[in-house]
Amino acid sequence: MVKGADGADLPVDGPAEIVDAGVDPARLGRRLARARVGVALGAGGAKGWAHIEVLRGLARAGYVVDAVAGSSIGPWIGAWTALGNDIDAVEGLLRERFDDATVQAVFRRGGSDGVEAMTRVAMETTAGARFDDLLVPLAVVAADLSEQRALVLAEGTLASAVVPAMTVPGLHPPARRGRQRLVDAVVLTPVPTAALADVDVTVAVNLLARQALDRWPGAAATGPSSDPPTGTRSSKRSNWRRWARPPPGPPPRTFR
Repeated sequence: MVKGADGADLPVDGPAEIVDAGVDPARLGRRLARARVGVALGAGGAKGWAHIEVLRGLARAGYVVDAVAGSSIGPWIGAWTALGNDIDAVEGLLRERFDDATVQAVFRRGGSDGVEAMTRVAMETTAGARFDDLLVPLAVVAADLSEQRALVLAEGTLASAVVPAMTVPGLHPPARRGRQRLVDAVVLTPVPTAALADVDVTVAVNLLARQALDRWPGAAATGPSSDPPTGTRSSKRSNWRRWARPPPGPPPRTFR
């Protein structure tokens, strides 16, 4: 039995759940109402500006984001949001930190210059924060070239996760973490909905409008069909640079 405010016993339907006194009442209410919202921020490079407006639209409609997952550019927006920045501050970080010089280094020159530029921006905008410091759970998705699979990064510093998540194969050298060689997971999990946990409603932001691969490029099929997924190539000469190409169409608009 549970005691009421007047000391009387109140009936309880099922076992009572002990709730930590430090739990946010609003978050607890969304949990009980099965209204927890998770947002999966997809890959897309410069199209990542769309994430800003999605989050702004959710906030204006009164929705609170309870968990975030992201691939490629997605974890950067997610990390800044999960640190407690409002959407205007997140937009300001994206505009100020990814200026023309940084964009040239990351997406044009690439190589070690690109990695150094990403690392500098990540460290300056997260100030050494760790996943444990976040106000909202964040799952960063990358691909491991060594084990040929996508994996979730959710420990350590934010900078050590968001940089590998946007390390484009063929443009930047893989990020090494022990035996792992981590790169952008865009071709495997462009919209990482499966990385979200403890949510009731999922908002998926797909910036590429293309189908993900059902297996590592060149790997043998494990299912009944050996046909490649729609929009992919079956050539053995396929490499990560080819698979990471954006879909055909007009160039993305430049936002200033």
